[in-house]
Amino acid sequence: MLEQYTVLRHITKGFSNDQKFVVQNGDEKVLVRLFEGNQERREQEFELLRKLEQLGAKTLRPIAMEEGKMVTSFIEGSDAEEVIETLTEAEQYDIGWEASQDLLKIHSIEAEENTWYAYQLSKYKRYVEQYPKLPIKVAGDDQIIRFIEERTPLMKGRPCVLQHDDFHLSNLIVDNGKYAGAIDFGRFDWGDPIFDFNKLGMFSTEKSIPFAVGMIEGYHNGKPPHTFWELYALYLAMNVFSSIVWGHRQGNEDVMLRHVERFIEDHKGFTKVVPAWYKV
Repeated sequence: MLEQYTVLRHITKGFSNDQKFVVQNGDEKVLVRLFEGNQERREQEFELLRKLEQLGAKTLRPIAMEEGKMVTSFIEGSDAEEVIETLTEAEQYDIGWEASQDLLKIHSIEAEENTWYAYQLSKYKRYVEQYPKLPIKVAGDDQIIRFIEERTPLMKGRPCVLQHDDFHLSNLIVDNGKYAGAIDFGRFDWGDPIFDFNKLGMFSTEKSIPFAVGMIEGYHNGKPPHTFWELYALYLAMNVFSSIVWGHRQGNEDVMLRHVERFIEDHKGFTKVVPAWYKV
């Protein structure tokens, strides 16, 4: 399936089962993804990328879609997670701000039906019911569950829009110290736009707090309202249990526990909605 291309590089980073190759297609470098199954979902992803291109988002430009193969543009630069700490705090903040503008474009695409409240509550309940069966436990889990149960009504009536669902440093590209674009839309979903900030607290703040602050303030064009923090903390608290269950399934529970313990501490055991790293 790559016969017509000159393969430049095989990309092996990430959790996807796709085979990803940077190839030369005439005068242009493109990204070829080979996959098995889920053809309908990949076609949906391709069409969403087309909509985002029309909105002017800095994302992968869709080029061609075939059975088991998707071809998109290739964004030159480096994985933001790998280079963010080499930049000044001002540059990190600016990258967060610029990335937030693409997130706003992603969230401008509305779902045909709003199923968020029932969907997210059901997903959380599945994870929290599996959690007690695992050999690993989180200190203060009863408090976290109370925190969630007190706030689940906040999800009612929330907007239901396109979510990237993995929007953090690993899926952003930086070129010459500037934000170049967002990649990896394979996990796209539909729901509350604030849920897309989850991975910020889970992963990105470990590498760059200025980036995280820039992304939040860029998204809101200034300081966010308190309602943002209420929902942000709710979704992050829910992710305590999904992260532990997922980590156990993948055999990397120690790594996930380290992330979870860090963001629990950011919220003082989920007795606070605003994380310690953000100055209100």
